[in-house]
Amino acid sequence: DGTYTEFINGVDTNPLHTQQYFERQVDRDHYKLNTFFDIKPFKGFNYRLNLSYYNKFSEDGQYLSSKATTSTGQGQIDETKYENYLIENIITYTVPINNTDHRLNLTLMQSYDYIMDRGMGYSAQNVTMDRDWNMLPKGEVTEITRKWQDETMISFMARAQYSFKDKYLVTVSVRRDADSKFGSNNKWATFPSVSAGWIISDEPWMKSASFVDNLKLRASWGQVGSHSGLSRYKSLGLADSYEMEFGDDFAFGYLPGSELSNPNIGWETTSSTNAGVDFTLFNDRFRGSVEGFYTTTKDLLVERSISTSLGYSTITDNMGETSTWGFDISMNGDIISRNGFLWNVGTNFSLYRNKILKINGLKDEKGNDVDDVNNKWFIGQPLNVYYDYAFDGIYQYEDFDNIGGVFVLKKTYDTDGDGVADKALDRDAGFCPGAVKVKDVNNDGKITADDRVVISKDPKFTMSFNTTFKWKGIDLYADFYGVYGRIIQNKYLYDYNSGGSLAGRFNGLAVNYWTPTHPSNDYPRPRSSQSINYLESLSYQDASYIRLRTLTLGYTLPTSILSKAKN
Repeated sequence: DGTYTEFINGVDTNPLHTQQYFERQVDRDHYKLNTFFDIKPFKGFNYRLNLSYYNKFSEDGQYLSSKATTSTGQGQIDETKYENYLIENIITYTVPINNTDHRLNLTLMQSYDYIMDRGMGYSAQNVTMDRDWNMLPKGEVTEITRKWQDETMISFMARAQYSFKDKYLVTVSVRRDADSKFGSNNKWATFPSVSAGWIISDEPWMKSASFVDNLKLRASWGQVGSHSGLSRYKSLGLADSYEMEFGDDFAFGYLPGSELSNPNIGWETTSSTNAGVDFTLFNDRFRGSVEGFYTTTKDLLVERSISTSLGYSTITDNMGETSTWGFDISMNGDIISRNGFLWNVGTNFSLYRNKILKINGLKDEKGNDVDDVNNKWFIGQPLNVYYDYAFDGIYQYEDFDNIGGVFVLKKTYDTDGDGVADKALDRDAGFCPGAVKVKDVNNDGKITADDRVVISKDPKFTMSFNTTFKWKGIDLYADFYGVYGRIIQNKYLYDYNSGGSLAGRFNGLAVNYWTPTHPSNDYPRPRSSQSINYLESLSYQDASYIRLRTLTLGYTLPTSILSKAKN
């Protein structure tokens, strides 16, 4: 009759039967208010007050009727509220200078940013009025939750901008920031910056280069702070709640959590040096910029493992230093622009490299920096990496000697230097033709954890290309984007639940796996009863691609038609 049965095969609960008695509704309200006003008491001076308020409210109600097989009439309701207040006081002053070749602008800023995030919810069962979550008070309360968090950030900034003849430009600024998330000893930090620009095309000796419309050389250095990697209250130490019964009484107790508090947590600081050139040529038909940068980030906010003998397992700390360098090239030009027809082409090329300079300062017995293998942090290597064995194909019959029906790996190592192989590779027992082969990276004749290699996740470069055609009101725009050299790990090639284990339990990708009659060198022999060693090593794939991001075709109505429509 089309109704769902309660059980599948008379045993397992039918999820479709349960689902028809489940109801959920989420209501959200958002609003944001912004206002400002200016005061200009005298020429060149301006005071601005910016006020902003953002509110987000959510109510999430869920209920499972007692008609469902496993329910007694139960549900929950959760309410959350997020508020953000931002107050900014900004003073700008243009210093009066009689010589018009000089210009000096001063800016002072102070801001107060407050965030409050709170919520409350409760769950109930055995609801006597079996209707929805609005009837939960008619049931037995099973859990009450409450969340309340807040955060405050205070900032001060001063900036001076000077120009001479509008072609020599200098800007100097300094920030002083504090955030409540940091430890009591390091809430405040100072971040200076300086930049300079030279508009070369305004020089008298450039007038002969008539094809140059604009040529600007620029450089900058500055520091910025970050707190995005730090959760609230990490510096204070959090307690975990525990439920206990004392006779007929039920009570809550609290014990320190697994993370050790750190009152010295401070700002993560990035110092960046940047230089570039911007140019416009041939009456604005060709435009472009070339930019290079080098940045270092120190005192990274990371959660690291510590000895559990202290009673804690982790601590959030400032540790390590990384560097990043790269360059960016952007070009845009009008290839054809005549008789109402325009063909414009633009392109961008970006390349960057990063590496870890320091982790925690620890040294081994030889005085070398110690890598953090658990977190996959390695000195001199990129920050985002995989760390695994290097896939080297699949073992074939010719790699073994068949001795009495037992496959024994052939000797391939010369241990005494006489030019004759006298030792076989030492690796896990029980492997045979069709097993995964991995590289002996350090060439010590055995496969150990020391043979794992670092595999960067980051692309070698990214690029984009766009083109625009315009003719008689018709416009066509296409934008392409490409990534080259990025490596990703494909879980569908190794993960059991994703069908990648070659165990035949779940649907998976069709791969060229090894069999005695089809000795593939791509994927190993399937096994239904046990896992395949080193299977993950073949799951790293080149994720380079190029794709069409945007394709737009449009038509602009002539002004003559629009003017008639207005009339």
